[in-house]
Amino acid sequence: MSKKVRLALITTTPLQIDFFLRPHISRWREWSTVTVYTNINAEKQLSQLNDDVIVQHFPIVRPIRLAHDCWAFCRLLGLLLLNRPDAVITAAPKAGLVGSLAAWLLRIPFRCHIFQGEVWANKTGLLRRILILSDKVIAMLSTDVLVISESEKKHLLEHQVLSKTKGTVLGCGSISGVNLAQFTPDQTKRIESRSTLSIPLDKPVLGYMGRFSTEKGILELAASFATLRAEGLECYLLLVGPDEENLAATVLQYAAPYQDYVRFYPRTVTPENYLNAMDILCLPSHREGFGNVIVEAAACGVPAVASRIYGITDALLDRKTGLLHEVRNIEDLTQQLRLMLQNTEYRHSLGAAAQERVRTHFSQATVIERYNDYFKSKSQSS
Repeated sequence: MSKKVRLALITTTPLQIDFFLRPHISRWREWSTVTVYTNINAEKQLSQLNDDVIVQHFPIVRPIRLAHDCWAFCRLLGLLLLNRPDAVITAAPKAGLVGSLAAWLLRIPFRCHIFQGEVWANKTGLLRRILILSDKVIAMLSTDVLVISESEKKHLLEHQVLSKTKGTVLGCGSISGVNLAQFTPDQTKRIESRSTLSIPLDKPVLGYMGRFSTEKGILELAASFATLRAEGLECYLLLVGPDEENLAATVLQYAAPYQDYVRFYPRTVTPENYLNAMDILCLPSHREGFGNVIVEAAACGVPAVASRIYGITDALLDRKTGLLHEVRNIEDLTQQLRLMLQNTEYRHSLGAAAQERVRTHFSQATVIERYNDYFKSKSQSS
């Protein structure tokens, strides 16, 4: 029996593990000893991982705080020096920068970063240039780079973050795919969730699922919802996820005077229940690496209206599995939502096509297997 690889996973927050990386870790345990490095005090406590997975805390935070970031880097460097992993995988921009630099300094043979959407995509000026430079450094210091969609890879190439010889998209993209046993149309879950939320079964629901952030476009969604209600379309708005920026009160202001038809639900371990409560998933995001919630909703037969940006255009085929709108354009977002709300049969046909595409290309078993084969081969050959 060959010796197990010592594998380090470095992320900025526990949410990234819970949202995307947990099924990967379960597979990596078969051929490696896994140590997770993250800020266990950020946003939420990390949900229980397998008993043989080690979790190490280091004080990384998302915002740029130079002195604090230097301290977090030194802490991580010390931990890696002590544990001496054979392979390092980084995810998220800040974790990618400190993790790839520490791994490079220690000459760890396999250093892979996963690009999942760029924070500089909707930034301007000096900050944008600094963030692009940061991603270039990550790519340069990494021996391997994975990108979770073809359109994101094209974007990175256009901005010279990646060289033509570096950057791989596995299969059709996505970082974790969709658990088809978990995400499936379920009338019982629809009824129970709507009952919990006090939403009538005969009223259409516009839904959002993810972290509450202005860059996710939820304020535009709230404004669009208010316009549709004013036109007499009796829909509800359901927002599910952690409120990172304390936006709930602002959302209600944007939705005025229809606040009584807005529902909030915190982050949930059963997202399929609330996706089944929706009729249309809305993702008016300003940046995405892929938009995994789109394919999760699709697996439940729920079509999406989402921004026409890189990443999302891989998850959603316009006029085939959902509708795209111009990013930050409330009028266009409203028009696409109106089209779906007023055409029930069309909405259902988009949902059926979306579900079929997910089952063909994005099953979690297939996606996880591609990543596992890649990491196992690269780690063991380094």
